Formats: sequence, structure tokens, C-alpha cells
Amino acid sequence: LDVDAHCGGGTFDILGHLDIPIADLSTFSLDQWKSSNKIHHLDLFYSRDEKAYLGRVEKALNHLKACDVDFIMHNAGMDPSLSGISKATLNQREEMIAHWCKDNKIGVCWVLAGGYLSHNVSETDLVDMHYSTYQHFNQI
Repeated sequence: LDVDAHCGGGTFDILGHLDIPIADLSTFSLDQWKSSNKIHHLDLFYSRDEKAYLGRVEKALNHLKACDVDFIMHNAGMDPSLSGISKATLNQREEMIAHWCKDNKIGVCWVLAGGYLSHNVSETDLVDMHYSTYQHFNQI
């Protein structure tokens, strides 16, 4: 599960030929990949509609569930904040993913990823966003 802002083309290059489901929700098309395999899901989201963004996270999780996964590797990118997704929504995203894993008895390994300082994101904001991943997954 890759929710970093940039597409996971490198991940796809490594895993795309294997029988491993991929769900990638990106807010920026850099490193875009294509696949006709039904176990691969790439969703490019170019809106600032945060409710719709969380709906797309849910769609990615549903894709993984339909693929009958029992473990996910979660690339918990915070750089969608550069595309207008708020700190609060990214916190909700992490809570949603953690609870989904718990509710569906899906093992998870997560990595802190993507996050940049900007006029809208201070160093404290960025640390808080990454810390939210730890907090939500530490509770499951």
C-alpha cells in the first residue's frame, strides 16, 4: 500500500512481475507506472477534496482485501500535504489504515516516508504527521 504523493514506479519495477497485489494512491504523477494485471491498482488523485481523498484510500484498501492479502507493507508518505491534503486528513488516513488492518486481521509493516517543509508545513507539522503513523499503528 503506497500512499506517498509520488507514484511507486520503483516499487512496481521490483514487484510488478511477481504475484503481489499493489495499491498505489498518488497525488503527483512522478514515477507513474502502468499494468494490466488486476492485482495492481494505481489511482492518481489530483483534487483537494479531502473527503474524496479518504474515499480513495478506502478504495485502495478494498482492492487489497479483494486480493485476499494477509500482510501489507505500508508506505506512509506525508507529502500529499504538498498537494493540499491537510495534516488532519493525513492523520485520519493513518487511523483508517491502522484500524482496517486490525479489523481485517492483516499484518502490517509501515515505513515513514515522504514529507517536505513548505510554506504550509513547518518542521513541527511534519514531525507531528509522521508521529501520527506511529501512534495509530502502536494502538493496534
